[in-house]
Amino acid sequence: MIRSRAAGALLLLSVLCSLAACDNPTDVGGELVPGEGAGPQRVVLKPGAGLDVDTTRYAPETGTSLPGEIDVARFLAGRQEAVPPAFGKAEATGYIDVERASAPSDLEGRDIDSVNVELVADYAYGDTTRPTRLSLHDLTEEWDVGNTRADTSFAPGFAENAPITTFTAARGDTLTVPLPRDWIRDHAGELNTPGDTAFAEAFHGFQVRAAGETGVVGFASSAARMRVFYEPPADEQAATAVYSLTEQLTTVRSSGRASDGDESDGDDRRTLIQDGTGRVLSFELDPPDSLRSVAVNNAALILEADTTLETLPEGFRRPQLRRLELRDAPPGDENDRLPGGLFLDFNAASGRFENSFALRDLVQDVLNGTVDYGEIQVRAPRRLVSVPRVGNLPVPVPSLNSALICRDASDDAGAGDGACSGPPRLELLYTPLEDE
Repeated sequence: MIRSRAAGALLLLSVLCSLAACDNPTDVGGELVPGEGAGPQRVVLKPGAGLDVDTTRYAPETGTSLPGEIDVARFLAGRQEAVPPAFGKAEATGYIDVERASAPSDLEGRDIDSVNVELVADYAYGDTTRPTRLSLHDLTEEWDVGNTRADTSFAPGFAENAPITTFTAARGDTLTVPLPRDWIRDHAGELNTPGDTAFAEAFHGFQVRAAGETGVVGFASSAARMRVFYEPPADEQAATAVYSLTEQLTTVRSSGRASDGDESDGDDRRTLIQDGTGRVLSFELDPPDSLRSVAVNNAALILEADTTLETLPEGFRRPQLRRLELRDAPPGDENDRLPGGLFLDFNAASGRFENSFALRDLVQDVLNGTVDYGEIQVRAPRRLVSVPRVGNLPVPVPSLNSALICRDASDDAGAGDGACSGPPRLELLYTPLEDE
């Protein structure tokens, strides 16, 4: 079915202008609703009536090795089963590598007493009634994390199957994970390799993966350390080598509602937008020809949020997205670039996402056919961080934060089933130029 790509831009651009202009968008009928009489008129575009709404997926960047980004980045590890089914299952795996921050000048010949990995858990998703069990694994070869995405796969054997050790973690924990004596014995040559470059070539880092099904934990990259304690020679103090994190990556695998194209829970009234899994809404507009020659006064894209997110089992944590971002679809279409900084903020009073900016001029350009943005996606927002000597950059701070968006009204929903007062809709307030 051929869609008007220029109109597609209108869809999302018009999204944001009219929230201030429309009295109450929840009382609009199901068809195209024109205004009456002379002057500004209102029309509502909804799925099946001028507005195409779909669910798609992209792979967010979750890896970084830039020093300024590492200071604020995070990696995730763990597995969470579906609670409730509308959210599907999610499994996150973390990859980290380290470099020497400080060490004795004479490493060769020293005997290692112990090695610890230090972690600070600053994020949790899922079941928090008991700690999340994780396992630590050796990586067997060098890897490059630049611009790596959440759907990255590695060749078999990239991470050792047998764990080095297992441990438990909960949000707020400061952990010291001791590595076993046999691991220290097997890696003494790498740890005592003189020269920072030689060490980096000899040691490849760790994988942190789920060893149970009790939730997902996030760890602050800036706080991750490996400490190597050396036995002191006679008449000398003990020495310590400190290794800080130099690159990190989170991969995410999902099934059920969080995965691409799986509506196996039988609920098509809601769509999940979830950071990390890359599950998003996409919009395209197929407006009537009568809207091709109008002056847009205001426009609003209304996304109703389901209240199911607020009703959780005791001890279950599912952080909610409070802001969504309008973004271009992944490269492939020859379309104009959407301006940055276009956000929908959650209004707790109305229970919906609303625009925080005005786009009337851009909407008008789309209707006039002077720009074509093509498909526009509604995603979890990127985190912009000021990096010294670089500027503001989108930094990979992966999460599984979610928003459950209504696709249809749920008047027949049972108690505790959430509340959906209407589907995504685009409201336009316009003046027909041809009537002037």
